[in-house]
Amino acid sequence: MGNRHGGSRLASFSELQLSEAESTRLQVHFMEIAGRAPSISRAAFVKRVAPELGAHGELAAHRVFDLLDSNRNNMLSFEQFSVGVCAFSRSSSPAERLELIFFMFETERSGLGAASLAELLMVVSLADGPRGEPFNHAGELYQPLLDMMAQAALSRFDGDRDGKLSSKEFADFAESEDDIHAFVGTLAACFSRFQ
Repeated sequence: MGNRHGGSRLASFSELQLSEAESTRLQVHFMEIAGRAPSISRAAFVKRVAPELGAHGELAAHRVFDLLDSNRNNMLSFEQFSVGVCAFSRSSSPAERLELIFFMFETERSGLGAASLAELLMVVSLADGPRGEPFNHAGELYQPLLDMMAQAALSRFDGDRDGKLSSKEFADFAESEDDIHAFVGTLAACFSRFQ
């Protein structure tokens, strides 16, 4: 049926219908990251992807990894890696990519609560910010503002008043957020390099 995370449906590997050339390019990139290992470790994935995802790329890379690691073994198989590359780059619409962003941060599995929304806002708002700033320092520095932004988004877009944004409510919120759309583009550019 495909890899499921929350409500997100990622294509199965067989649904990708990769050409031989695409498969070969993906295998080369997979082996570059995995080294001699049969799968990509969380650490290797984060090390390779995080630098391209902005000031809080490490957090974003962990969230992407969690989305792709369907069997929760902290390793990505070639198939999981390929599904991820294609989901973020190949023929997926901006709306589909936006839904993936939602599921990357939906840790409660029932919508984006204030804490998850603040975390997402930190990643997307500071994606082009100063690099090299320690995560904990930046979190402490910006956390009150991020919390206020998350509460404001919940107040405005949480239509059913359950304290969380559903995928649809998040899409409505994200429609007016240039930082979220820029981050979707950053992810697409990052993963397009693997094709």
